[in-house]
Amino acid sequence: YLNGQESGEVTWLTLQCSKYGTLYSDWQERITDKIPNDNWKEGLLSISVYATAGKLYFPEISGGLFMDLPNLTSISFSNIDTSKAQTMNSMFRNCESLTSLDLSGFDVSQVIGMAGMFYNCKSLKKLNLSNFNSPVIWWVNNMFEGCTSLEELDISALSLLYIHMEGEYMEIPAGAKDMFKNCSKLKILKTPPKATSGILLPKTMYDSNGKSYTELPNTGKSIVLKSTAEELKRLPECVLWGGCFYVYEFF
Repeated sequence: YLNGQESGEVTWLTLQCSKYGTLYSDWQERITDKIPNDNWKEGLLSISVYATAGKLYFPEISGGLFMDLPNLTSISFSNIDTSKAQTMNSMFRNCESLTSLDLSGFDVSQVIGMAGMFYNCKSLKKLNLSNFNSPVIWWVNNMFEGCTSLEELDISALSLLYIHMEGEYMEIPAGAKDMFKNCSKLKILKTPPKATSGILLPKTMYDSNGKSYTELPNTGKSIVLKSTAEELKRLPECVLWGGCFYVYEFF
């Protein structure tokens, strides 16, 4: 099905480089393998992924397709079909200048690996993956590691109940290690409905009732976590100690 051969159609990638013009390539492997030299890689600012006819079928192994393009600021997708992709590991790894991503056209129903998918995408501020509804996913380790500007993240459709486990008693979710590492600016997280225990958040976050979490919860439904809990601000509390009253405010 590479290059849309199942339907007898030819599909193409268009690489637009501000310095070296436009390169057309058939879909065979990751984009960085199609770039003729490092000048292209550094000068590549935008990518348009589309089918000249019919649909562009992503391969089963779609890992690393757009990785290591440090100056890429935008990428668009049209007439694509990702339903046969099984791994998307490191797909956008080290795309340091990407400020936004629209992946609403992605079908991840067969994907079991997303490890490092957005690793070091340090310019992304918002990411909506509410359509990422893979029923069984094993690997999400380092998925958002290094997304140091990320403030809002929606992974409300992901099922993280079958993450690869290690340890003597299979108690360590190795398949989710460092999933949110260095996402220090994360303010709003829409959680998956199901998650195995031990998947660490980047910091303590709070639900609408002020309950705190340091791991992804497994509530059976998606909830919204925030980095601050205004609900925790209490009225001054008087404490009797040693015969004197002291007033504290807890924030």
